[in-house]
Amino acid sequence: MNRPRADLRRRWKALLVAGLLFVVTGCGASEEEEVVFVFAASSLTDAFSELVETYQRDHPDISLELNLGGSTSLREQILDGADADVFAAASFEVLHELEADGLVYESPQMFARNSLAIAVPSGNPGSIRSLADFERSELELGMCAQIVPCGEAAAAAFEIANLVPVPDTHEPSVRALLSKVADGELDGGVVYESDLVGGLASVERIPIDESVNTVRAYPIVMILGSSESEPSVNTIGFVSYVLSAEGQAVLARHGFLPVS
Repeated sequence: MNRPRADLRRRWKALLVAGLLFVVTGCGASEEEEVVFVFAASSLTDAFSELVETYQRDHPDISLELNLGGSTSLREQILDGADADVFAAASFEVLHELEADGLVYESPQMFARNSLAIAVPSGNPGSIRSLADFERSELELGMCAQIVPCGEAAAAAFEIANLVPVPDTHEPSVRALLSKVADGELDGGVVYESDLVGGLASVERIPIDESVNTVRAYPIVMILGSSESEPSVNTIGFVSYVLSAEGQAVLARHGFLPVS
């Protein structure tokens, strides 16, 4: 499919950079400051917030702008012309259309892995013990929509377990699902292990048996505009930082599994 990406990306970037330069100039910073746009799956919210903050602190000459959301939604934004330099997704499959459109620089690299767990409100009012409880129609239950990676992973786990869940909602991102559990709107939801690290007081973790759990691989890529032949030095630098031992330690603290 032929999309008018060049004009869209130029327009989007012009608006964003113009706005950012207005703010930066008002603060007395240099107009030469480079902006690197980082798109990241919602399950990476806490980890990438720390990665961006740390990298920017060590590189004060650039500004890293973090855009978080469901991997599928972020992909569509990029295809529709949103300016992105880095895309950290929760699934390799999400990247296929970007690769087909020639927007990906070099091959995607796996930078983390993640597995599933069940989130329940504090006190576990629904007495949920395993995935089998997601067949109980009297409970208010949630999953991610199957078009996003956390939904695909949950569906695969239920298939392996030979279970037919009866969810009351399919959320567009794992953080949207976790929020509903934390607010007590749901008795339980299937989320990522990493979402339950850091201790939300209003949420408890119920493990999923390893025999049916699924592990997702997370890829990171550099995105090219239609007029670009290679990414900027700072774009390459940030991706290298994510893949470095220091970056991997940040991801591990936030509950992600190592690459190997």
